[in-house]
Formats: sequence, structure tokens, C-alpha cells
Amino acid sequence: MNAPLGALTSVGWHSRCTDDLAAALSGGVPAPACLVMGDSTFERVANQDTDRRSLAEMFLDDLAEAGPVGIVSKGAYTLPLFERVLAAGAKIGWRPRHVAIIVNLRSFGPVWMGTPAWQFKMEMEWLAAIAQGATPVIPSPTDEALGDEVQFLATPLAIEGVLAPTIGALQTFLADKSDTTEPLRLREVFRAYHGFAIPPDHPRLQALCATVALALSLGADVHAYLAPVNLDAAAQYAGEEMRERVAANVVAVRQALTAQLARSQVHLLDFTDTFPASAFLRPSHPTEHLNAEGRRILSRRLAQSILGATSHEEAS
Repeated sequence: MNAPLGALTSVGWHSRCTDDLAAALSGGVPAPACLVMGDSTFERVANQDTDRRSLAEMFLDDLAEAGPVGIVSKGAYTLPLFERVLAAGAKIGWRPRHVAIIVNLRSFGPVWMGTPAWQFKMEMEWLAAIAQGATPVIPSPTDEALGDEVQFLATPLAIEGVLAPTIGALQTFLADKSDTTEPLRLREVFRAYHGFAIPPDHPRLQALCATVALALSLGADVHAYLAPVNLDAAAQYAGEEMRERVAANVVAVRQALTAQLARSQVHLLDFTDTFPASAFLRPSHPTEHLNAEGRRILSRRLAQSILGATSHEEAS
């Protein structure tokens, strides 16, 4: 580890890699009263940002009143891993009052779902073993079974408006970085990343519901937020219908949580249409990473949700 748990402060800690997470799950840090789980959006900053705090660091600052705060993030981490982390933490005695998770709609798509390196199969098995009371060997990145690359590249992209028939064809098309092809590349990648429809039986929705159910069983309030989407750029390059496609996927997430939302067991914040293109690290691209001002807004909104729930509990 470059530093103890990436960031270890008086109010909490930030796990940024598997070794960090292993230290946290071995009791090396205070059990979190507020557990926040996310992906690379928690870690990246823009070169021009004067406020160099990552989103995770902002969470640590803004959520200090709800501490100890534990933050778990890693590039391409998503809902199935959040469930495993929470189950492993529960086994060692974590009982957070608040659990907050990112719901990144792009992670529901065939590109993310099919990328071998983003499945973390060994890490999933390691976390499951901890949840069963075992003390397994910590997996290294080289341990990850990356699967059949040929099969991955042959994965169909049956998404309306996407010209590439397979992920491999999409990668080949995107590899041409010439200025003349940029508008076509951006149209294709926006549609591939956000143009699909999320069906009610999607495995990511199942993982979301399982994570929420586990958190509720531990006595936690759940705060989920839908990751920002660069809809202005999506509409510019891939058509205004992209707004409707993303909105339909937001509805799919809400419908999966209908019962919990009705009982106010889950607080769902929708940031998909909150930020203009200028708030993203790459204003013309389909990334979810925000600049400093965007990160400050998101962090404060999530903190208001969590601290507001805390105040309500204390008053009741």
C-alpha cells in the first residue's frame, strides 16, 4: 500500500485496492458507521482542478458527522462486488448505520458486463470465502482469470443504432483516433455505453436488490445514487433520443426498488441529468468522472441525504 488504506484520517478510511480491502476486513481500521462503495469515479481528478481532492476525499470531509466513514472503491467495481464486500464486512462485525452505493448505468451494458478484466472473479470468490468465515489468500491482479478474450470480442452488440455487430468490431472502430472519425466514434460509443435497455430481470438489478436487502438486514439506511451521465454530449453526438434511453433505464432501476422506495428504506438520488458537459473530465466523452465543482456538488448532495436521515433518526 502506498499509504495506510489509501487515505486514513481522523474521520475514516478509503480502501483503493485489494490489499487495502484485506486490511480493512482484518480489523485494521474502525468498523464504518457509514460505508460508501463506488468505482473509479471516486478517485480521478482533472489536471486543471485546483481542488485536488478526489470524490472519496470529499465524502470523507462532508460525511465526518456520520463517521467513522469507510469508503471502498476500485476501477470497474460495481454492484455484485458491493454485495460481496458488505457480506464480508458483516461477517467480521460491521453494522453500518448508513450504506451508500453508486449505481452506474454503464455497468449494465454488454461492454462492461463482458470485459473479462472487469469481472473480478477471484476477488468475488475471496470475498465470498471471508463471508463464510474462512481466511483465504489475498488475490493479486495477476491471479484474475481473464476468461476467453476471443469469446469476449465476439460478444454481440444488439443495441439500436450501434453499427458495430460485436465488441471486437467496436474496439477496432474506436481504435481509429483520427479527427475526421471522431464524431462517428463518439456517436458509436455513446450508443454502445448508454443506448441499451435494462430489462426487469437484469443481473445487475438482482445484485442491486440483494445489496439493498443485505444492508437493510444489518439495520442500515441505504442511499443509492445513479452516476452522472454526460447527456449533453450524448445528445449532441448520438441524438436527443439518448436522453429518453437513459431516462428509461432510470425508471428500470426505480421499478426494481419500488417496495423499498415506498417504505422510505432506500434514498435514491438521480444524478444522470444533473451536470452539463463542462462538469465532466472529458466534456465530449461518455465518462462519469467529474471535475472539482461537479464532485463538490455530488458529495454535498449525498452528504445531505445521509446526514438528513441521521438527524431524522435522532429526532424520532
